[in-house]
Amino acid sequence: MKKHKHRVDRTDAQQTPAATPNALGQPTDDLWSAAKTAVQISGLGFYLVAVVGVCVYLGMLADDYFALDGKGRLAGILAGFPIAIYSLWKNFRQTLSK
Repeated sequence: MKKHKHRVDRTDAQQTPAATPNALGQPTDDLWSAAKTAVQISGLGFYLVAVVGVCVYLGMLADDYFALDGKGRLAGILAGFPIAIYSLWKNFRQTLSK
């Protein structure tokens, strides 16, 4: 059998190990960690949009009821962002303290 000059034979000890599962059976490699982080960050984004959306909706209701000419929506936006950021910050601090 003819050996190729550019081919490198590796022994079992030199091969890179496959991702070993943890106690939950999930792989513990970098790809899994990156995917988990991406899901957490996108969840924070959806939370931010939802809180601001609810505040804008409440502002629209106040706008229609009190005839504020768009000032209710502006108040909803201005109230929504600080509420969402504060609650995200509070959740982040609780996560870090665990």
